[in-house]
Parts: sequence; structure tokens; C-alpha cells
Amino acid sequence: MSINTKTYGSISCTVTWTTQSGVAGLLFTCVVEGSCKGNAIFLPAAGYRLNGDLNSAGAAGCYWTSSLFTYNRNNSYFLIFTSEYRQMQNFQRYWGHSIRPVSE
Repeated sequence: MSINTKTYGSISCTVTWTTQSGVAGLLFTCVVEGSCKGNAIFLPAAGYRLNGDLNSAGAAGCYWTSSLFTYNRNNSYFLIFTSEYRQMQNFQRYWGHSIRPVSE
């Protein structure tokens, strides 16, 4: 298990590679005092689809954001992660990355 503390805008959270109900993934937990403290979201390492094939399930997660890439509107930003690696990237939107609907 690896734990990091990251700040996203005004939200600070711990980021933990963990397993929940037998599924590996990242757990983001808010650590800021106030209304979000203790709130968490788990993103399973669901892999990604390319040409209909599922790749890296259980080892990596790829989640689309709602933001288009500024310089190429065919691309969008996404979070890619493994147990050791986390990064925002952009790529063509036909790749089959996961989405995680969240209500405000």
C-alpha cells in the first residue's frame, strides 16, 4: 500500500493504493478541515479498452475527466494510475477509459 497526500485546487486528500472487496484501485480521502473531511471515493483499477480488448484490468486505472484538451478538441484529459504511478494525460477520446459519475 502506498499513501501520498496531494492537493487538487483547494482540496487536499490522501491517495492510497488499496484493495476493496477484492478489487485493487486508488482511494482518495479528503483531509481538509471542514465539510469534506473524511469523504472518500474509490476508483477501481479497471484497465482500459482499445480496439475492443480489455487491457491492464486490476493493475491500472484510466478515468476520463470532463475537460477537453485545449490544443486538440479530439482529445480529453484523463487520470492514469497504477500502484506506483499517477498522472494526468490527454489522448484521443475513442480510447475506452472509465468514467465515474459523481453527484454534487
